[in-house]
Amino acid sequence: MVTTALLAELKQTELAAVLRHEAEHARRRDPLRLLVSQVAHAWTYFLPLARHLRRHVALGAELAADRAAIRHHGRRPVAAALVQLTVDVPSPGPAFGAGPTLTARVRQLETGTEPPAPRIGQRDRALTAAATVALA
Repeated sequence: MVTTALLAELKQTELAAVLRHEAEHARRRDPLRLLVSQVAHAWTYFLPLARHLRRHVALGAELAADRAAIRHHGRRPVAAALVQLTVDVPSPGPAFGAGPTLTARVRQLETGTEPPAPRIGQRDRALTAAATVALA
């Protein structure tokens, strides 16, 4: 999302990278994908893998949009915009805020490759299998 405050803070190259990032979300229909994953999670909230899937969809969307912005504008404007967003936004959202999503986005910027998907723990697999069997 591009706000008037963001427009005032970013340089032209950074703004172009942000707009490309957002355009990629629209091209990929990421809002619809995220909605479907959130609904699926709401229906299956008791399954640990549902939470993992929702996070995976959200992270994948951000990384793909970042890659599109990097292809068109290079790493530096994308990185500068990401820094500006995390510094200027009082409570950053999960897409670029603190935690695993930001770490993965920075890792992709640093290495030029998509980071590996987060691992699904044995406990989450076992709990999901047990819940699935109990429902059957």
